[in-house]
Amino acid sequence: MNIMKTENSYEIKKLNFFYVFRVWSMYKNSSEKVRSTFILARNFRNFFLRFIFKRTYGFMCLKGKEVVGFVFLFFLRPSDVKTLGIMVKEGHQGKGIGKKLIFTMLKNHDKVRLEVIKDNEKAVNLYKSCGFKENDETMEMLWKKK
Repeated sequence: MNIMKTENSYEIKKLNFFYVFRVWSMYKNSSEKVRSTFILARNFRNFFLRFIFKRTYGFMCLKGKEVVGFVFLFFLRPSDVKTLGIMVKEGHQGKGIGKKLIFTMLKNHDKVRLEVIKDNEKAVNLYKSCGFKENDETMEMLWKKK
């Protein structure tokens, strides 16, 4: 079933069809501040279609039945470098959830990219601590398996 327990009764589960709506609900019910820094999936239709056509897959973090974070990779063609998107709900940030989600996702990939808003220092520091390197001035970051 792909469940991993973390500290403080958090659990990481593989994202499946039935949880896509709960993940989207977490995003839509988050503060404008959090939503504004999450630049990859503002359109549920696109997110959902990518998931259905297996162009997106990921993991989510639950505390009880509440979705408190998620990570996903998306791509247009299987040969593309995958693009990472991650979000952790306010009140649950700074507890290692983001790092655990990222490392769960990265372990089966050789190369992953992401985009981050430069002013989002918490996110930039998280990504650097996970091994991402700045690629250029647009803050596209790249991770490669060593």
